[in-house]
Amino acid sequence: DDKAGAYAVQGLGAGLIESIDGSFTNVIGLPLVEVGRALEEAGLLAR
Repeated sequence: DDKAGAYAVQGLGAGLIESIDGSFTNVIGLPLVEVGRALEEAGLLAR
């Protein structure tokens, strides 16, 4: 339990995943690239 996203890509179960197409952080529940862009656009994150 205690998962932010739909999948736990860790432990023995990680061996069942052949590949990830796209953002790994999105798969586990927190799309960091998109969050960073939104924070920049809101003026809350400086580059």
